[in-house]
Amino acid sequence: MARHRDGISNTVKKTLYADAGNKCANPGCSNRRTHIHHIRQWAVYQTHDQQHMIAVCPACHDAIHHGKIRIDDTIVYHWKAISRSLNQIRGHIYVEPGAPAKLLLGTIAISTSQNALIFQLSPFNRMKFSIKDGDILMLELSICSLEGRELVRVVDNHVKHQSRPDIDFQQIPGSVRVIAPSTEEFIPSWVGQHMRLHEPDFADNGRMITLGISVLTPGVARIEGVWAQQDKAVIITQAHLSFLLPSWQQPLSLVGAGEESVLYYVPSGIIDLPLFGF
Repeated sequence: MARHRDGISNTVKKTLYADAGNKCANPGCSNRRTHIHHIRQWAVYQTHDQQHMIAVCPACHDAIHHGKIRIDDTIVYHWKAISRSLNQIRGHIYVEPGAPAKLLLGTIAISTSQNALIFQLSPFNRMKFSIKDGDILMLELSICSLEGRELVRVVDNHVKHQSRPDIDFQQIPGSVRVIAPSTEEFIPSWVGQHMRLHEPDFADNGRMITLGISVLTPGVARIEGVWAQQDKAVIITQAHLSFLLPSWQQPLSLVGAGEESVLYYVPSGIIDLPLFGF
């Protein structure tokens, strides 16, 4: 008679997820959806021994069991031995190459042949992107709190932010979202009031998309987010690319027809000049 297979305890699962950095344990994989793999096969040992289990994503799990390029146990134990910090959350957004490569900001797209500095409120509150080899889009940006503490950074499509219980990091293939409280730590109250003139539901639940990156088609990624300082802000939603100053009665918002409404940025030379400035 076959032995009943007991479930893995939640405590063991949480420990294994944490050991892997709350992502796939494969250092070459950024997938955050994971399975528990028995390195010592259950069918042989029939035990949930934490020392011989690891958190891996479904794709890597399948490669371990059935891959044409076999991932053997020595490699898997090597992954398990990697020490990871939980103070930083890291992810990666893959943009399938495609031309013309461009960023969709609200309903206006930005394109360039090389590099484009879109805006820079400060060295730690900025967005730019570059095109490599004609069709590879590489995003670079940073978002900080009103006191100048970095909240999230993207370098060549690699995303990282400091782990905090009040900030949600959500990732599926092709999409990353960082959701934070719409408090005075991250956004002045006047910015929310001005934005709700155009979008009444902006941050109406006390939360806001601080950064959202979604791949739409090859070479095209949509950006949402909040870049704010006490005296100015740039807010990007799916509907608007908005610029805000306290003295303005409402946001200055740019609206287009989507991917086909394109602003083309021509690099100016040695000095990066932002496409949008205050």
